[in-house]
Amino acid sequence: MADPGARGRLFADLSDINDMCAWFCNAVSALDRPMSQEEMEQFLLDIDIKLNQHLMHHLKSLKREMPKLLEAIATSEGGK
Repeated sequence: MADPGARGRLFADLSDINDMCAWFCNAVSALDRPMSQEEMEQFLLDIDIKLNQHLMHHLKSLKREMPKLLEAIATSEGGK
């Protein structure tokens, strides 16, 4: 890759996305009891901030980095 930081950013994006998915799975599995209105509001805010907004940030980053990564892979494999 031409940009030495791209690999680290890609790893960070994918690692954070994995962590977000794990958080969401754990949060949903904890919904085995009734929640108060306050708890539900906080849960929905957490989903918006921890999942939606954070995920969009990483998807934008991946959108910038992915074409460069794919080009570097194609170049390193001789255009295969």
